[in-house]
Amino acid sequence: MTVRRLAWALALRKRFAAPLCATSRAFLVDRGDQRLHDVLTCIRQHLTLAEAGDRLLPSTGAYLQSPDEMARRFADHEEAIART
Repeated sequence: MTVRRLAWALALRKRFAAPLCATSRAFLVDRGDQRLHDVLTCIRQHLTLAEAGDRLLPSTGAYLQSPDEMARRFADHEEAIART
């Protein structure tokens, strides 16, 4: 989770007294699947890779992460890991 998204989630938690749950934006099963995702996005939107621009995933961080990776990412929010 980016710093900006975490700050947004923490603000919502405070505003609505809602518990925090550790999640990620997983579009990929594996890090190596990004190129395939980009190609499928282009096919769906009738674009070339060169034309797609910001319609493609910005980095390979959108993959399913292991429990250890999630625990590291949310190290300061153990309650969110426990709730997930």
